Amino acid sequence: MKHIVIALVLFFSLSVFSQQEFELTLSTKGLDLIEIGIAGFTGNGADTATMEDCRKLLSRDLQLTGVFHVIPERNMALVPSPKTPEDVKNCEAFLSVGAKILVTGEIRDEEKGQILFTGVVTDAKTCKKIITRRYRGEAGLLKKLIHSFADDVIFVFTGKRGITNSRIAFVSDRTGHREVFIMDYNGDSLRQLTKIGSDTIFPAVSPDRKRIAFTSYRNHNPDLFLMTVGQGIKTIYHAEGIGSTPDFSSDGKWLLFSASKDGNTDIYIYSIEKQTINRLTHHIAIDT
Repeated sequence: MKHIVIALVLFFSLSVFSQQEFELTLSTKGLDLIEIGIAGFTGNGADTATMEDCRKLLSRDLQLTGVFHVIPERNMALVPSPKTPEDVKNCEAFLSVGAKILVTGEIRDEEKGQILFTGVVTDAKTCKKIITRRYRGEAGLLKKLIHSFADDVIFVFTGKRGITNSRIAFVSDRTGHREVFIMDYNGDSLRQLTKIGSDTIFPAVSPDRKRIAFTSYRNHNPDLFLMTVGQGIKTIYHAEGIGSTPDFSSDGKWLLFSASKDGNTDIYIYSIEKQTINRLTHHIAIDT
């Protein structure tokens, strides 16, 4: 899991600065993959096409971990899906198509526009349930619920939390200027965050995902800015020289960055609460 995260981040970092295309090949040679099959989803909370999209999303989440081998859809289609995710009786049939572990799911309508997703993982050899999870949320958050279930499945089999609900902030010049974009870990839900109209680089996201810091040339100088959900953008650092490479503390209360205010690049710290800046290093060498 860790190697995949690093590879994805590296991929987008390289594409920002070189604007070249790269292809990543993830190898699982030598590993015993878990043979997992995902049956068709049931329920009244979505149309057939949406349910199939959700099933494919879960399949992709699990396949990308490098831990599972997801049984092809054509194999799974040979066995009728259970009427409900907890009503698995034909385990031998799923075993016959290669699914040693079976995943079933149901999407149901709830009151006030809510939906309920139920996901069940069953050991097809013993026909005993391994986990049953239920997730509630607004209909528009259905993909997030599926990702959450994928993370729980990953945790059960690896002891490590999955990354499927992660977002990636990156820089792209597709609009003519470098701007900050954000997307799901797998490239879905791409959205442009900044619309400054000048080069914007070095995005850093706070742990609570409510803030993003970045360097922009909006004022014809590489200044540091902070964007907060519902509050817009404000300047954090403006002076002669460079304000760059921001990074949040683990509690999100502090922002560290490099600046060349006094002619040499040193590290500074900004208090999110007090909105004050203090210099941390006083070295002759460049600190970043």
